[in-house]
Amino acid sequence: MISIVVVRIQGDNDGLTKTQGMVIGITQLLCLGVCVLALLAAAYSLIAKKKLPYKKIRSISCFAGNLITVSAMIFFEMYNFWGC
Repeated sequence: MISIVVVRIQGDNDGLTKTQGMVIGITQLLCLGVCVLALLAAAYSLIAKKKLPYKKIRSISCFAGNLITVSAMIFFEMYNFWGC
């Protein structure tokens, strides 16, 4: 999404420069790291034996959402960074 905005602001159709691609790729790697940490935290909360109401449902939904996000970033977004 960020790359589309950058290309539209510049007004050229040549695509991103190598520097712009690197900045976007590093930002995506940081976001991927945060999502992986949230995924691990959700997995830990599923394993923990706490008796809070709706804790398991919240943990499962958080785990599933982060798993989908991490999978999408790895399979659909990261090829833009490595292909620079």
